Amino acid sequence: MNNSESLKKAREEANAAFDEHCKQWELLQKLADPTVDDLAAWLSARDAFFTAQEKFESIVRQVSL
Repeated sequence: MNNSESLKKAREEANAAFDEHCKQWELLQKLADPTVDDLAAWLSARDAFFTAQEKFESIVRQVSL
């Protein structure tokens, strides 16, 4: 896989992870009394987004050099 393909794939993964993070946040906001499991689902989605975003940014830095 070349740099352009890697960058595109990482961007798509980060975008999908961000969408899931937003979805979990919206679900959480609809709950008057979220449970620990509800919060854990949101945190898990947030962590997955942070990881995917970090990977994407790392590839951007490598391609830019």
